Amino acid sequence: EKSAKNLGNIQLEAEGWISYFRTSSAQKICQAIESEKFQKLAPKAQEEILNQAKKFLSQKDE
Repeated sequence: EKSAKNLGNIQLEAEGWISYFRTSSAQKICQAIESEKFQKLAPKAQEEILNQAKKFLSQKDE
């Protein structure tokens, strides 16, 4: 049950970052990923958020 709870927290955490990325410039997304706050996240959350950030960055390059 503990891992399910952690997974839910990771999902919630990721959703917050991802919704921020939707309205942010590429520069802001890069700054967010390099931030201390991001570095303190669980590795699983970082991985999920990074994957989404890459998608947003590739869309913003077009």
